[in-house]
Amino acid sequence: MYKRGPTSYIDVLLGASDFSDLLDRAQMIKKVTEYDQRVLKEMADAQAAIEAAKAVIEEEKANQELTKQIKENTEAELESKRSEKEAAIDQLNSDAEKAKALEDEADAEMEQFRNELASMSSSGAASSSSTSTSVASYGSMQWPAVASKTITSPYGNRFHPIQKVNRFHSGIDIGAPYGTGIVAAESGTVIKAAWNGGYGKCIVIDHGGGIYTLYGHCSSINVSVGQSVSRGQTIGLIGSTGNSTGPHLHFEVLINGSTTNPLSYVG
Repeated sequence: MYKRGPTSYIDVLLGASDFSDLLDRAQMIKKVTEYDQRVLKEMADAQAAIEAAKAVIEEEKANQELTKQIKENTEAELESKRSEKEAAIDQLNSDAEKAKALEDEADAEMEQFRNELASMSSSGAASSSSTSTSVASYGSMQWPAVASKTITSPYGNRFHPIQKVNRFHSGIDIGAPYGTGIVAAESGTVIKAAWNGGYGKCIVIDHGGGIYTLYGHCSSINVSVGQSVSRGQTIGLIGSTGNSTGPHLHFEVLINGSTTNPLSYVG
């Protein structure tokens, strides 16, 4: 009845036959109006519930999209980090392989050089034996690093700081400030003053009697091949050339081409 609008209610009232009928019709109209209002309210409530449900669904959908996006971003970030980690590992392995190749090359060069020293010394082996014993007994050589006596790596087997494997260390490493002086441990003649693979800038002095000293990783070389040097004379400066993790002097003492512990020879 509410669909016909307010004029229908007037028609109903005007159609009453008497006062009693008018009251009955008014009561009926009241009930119909109340019913209409309930129906309208229920419809409004239902519409509100529908809108609320739609809002919840949209929110859940948005949350799902956000969760999906976060998951995708996280997976992408993890994949990126994994790729970066793999690349870093590959680079480390490559660097280690290159360092090992350089070290092996330097070892081969030094082995050849030591063989040459042994050959040079073979003619005077008898005299070199007594001379070597004398020097070793008294430890008369001068300490080669002016600014430091700190040994950062001793002679003998050690864990290689670059290759990360156990290798034999043919000398001692003396940690010292970059650019400080390196002096000749004893008087002699320079027979090598040049780059030498993993040893970097390298100096070798012949002291006679089959005794030689080697000074590696120099930042600069102040002497030349064939030059006579005096004990304590500056021959170069501390550096980190070649296979090196920081400024230091690699110092070797060789007897007839074979390495020996330098600490037996320096005072």
